[in-house]
Amino acid sequence: MKVKNAIKKIAALGTGVVMVGATMTGALAALEDYPAPFVTEGVYDALIVVGEAAATSDVLGAIDISASLQAAAVTAVDVDTGGSTSISGDSLEWSKGSNILEIGENLSVVRQTLTDEDLDVLAQGSVSNSKGTTTYDQYIRLSNKTPSRVEYAQPSTGPHEDVVGDYLLIPYSGSQWSFEYSVEFADGFDSDILSTLVLDDIEDEGLSMLGGDYSVLTAVMSGGSSTTDCTDDITASITFVGGAISDILDAGQTKTYTLDGVDYEVTAVFISNQNPETVVLSINGETTEEMQEGETEVLNDGTSIAIDSILTNSETGVVEFKLGADKIYFSDTNVTDTIFSGTAPEFNNEKVTEGRVRIDGSITGSGNDGNCDLSMTAIYYQLALESDDDAVYVAPGESVRDVTDADILPGMFGLWDVRYEGLVDAGT
Repeated sequence: MKVKNAIKKIAALGTGVVMVGATMTGALAALEDYPAPFVTEGVYDALIVVGEAAATSDVLGAIDISASLQAAAVTAVDVDTGGSTSISGDSLEWSKGSNILEIGENLSVVRQTLTDEDLDVLAQGSVSNSKGTTTYDQYIRLSNKTPSRVEYAQPSTGPHEDVVGDYLLIPYSGSQWSFEYSVEFADGFDSDILSTLVLDDIEDEGLSMLGGDYSVLTAVMSGGSSTTDCTDDITASITFVGGAISDILDAGQTKTYTLDGVDYEVTAVFISNQNPETVVLSINGETTEEMQEGETEVLNDGTSIAIDSILTNSETGVVEFKLGADKIYFSDTNVTDTIFSGTAPEFNNEKVTEGRVRIDGSITGSGNDGNCDLSMTAIYYQLALESDDDAVYVAPGESVRDVTDADILPGMFGLWDVRYEGLVDAGT
């Protein structure tokens, strides 16, 4: 029985897994009779010649071919092999109808855009404020500029250094992106632009992004040189925060919360009614700096805490906070164009230099006394993946998060990943 290898599965993970299936054709089709005529009925019948001045790479190639032919010099017997793998949860196999991924084929040729029809984490949502209601859609796109594909390779560095095998390869190019996430507002996510340039109608509103619930911690315009025309302020900066635990404490109050099996005793040590209002918290005996609304701090154990709001009067105050917070900072220097900003996004106060952001919108009105409005139509976030070997090599059974640089991982925010499951029998 002739057995043809096919690409087993690649998975783009949502809350579960999105997997990609493929068949191995293309370049390998020209070698469909290999190892014949060099091995006939299990007997090796060939010579491999290496020139006296052959390059090291040629010698190594000859050794690889020799080992391959030696392994093929056997008599075949019928065996029962599995022909597929199963996936479950919020997952997608990387195929589309009868179009399944071939070895060497760019993943984006088979499927370039993922929508809410593919993954639950990309579900459509809606957001309402005093300016109205808009629905929003989410998308994950794969670059067609950096051809991610499955191929046989021998990485020169990284966790699979010098290991020949089949890999999901995601090339790295500093000028190109690997993945793009976008949230797009059908009718515009609108806000007044106050005289302080704060987008008060957007602040405190909530969005679901890639399976996580986030609220807008701060939203502000800036960048203008004019003090009389708010349409000159075209830089938009938005901070999102999502937290496992959200609560309110009175000044002096203590509560205990459990996060990922760890107890956290939180005390509102001090709440100041000065301008700006500030709060000092104690978490398991660790005291924060004085924090204002919209600020976050990372504890010694890596847990983040974010201040949503502070309310005070002449005698006391309350603080609303998030424990175990994930903070995302996006900024675009010109919301009125379609160019990606040079401002690096931040995740939990760490800059992601491999990421870039574009916020699309329009500004209407005039003056600088609250008579201007912003209508935000979309946020685009692009990330270029990089590993120790520049290109990312994902071996069978691994995911992208397993092999990318540690400082890239925060940039892959949300509950998603891409997983490769290797080769599978495609039949006779």
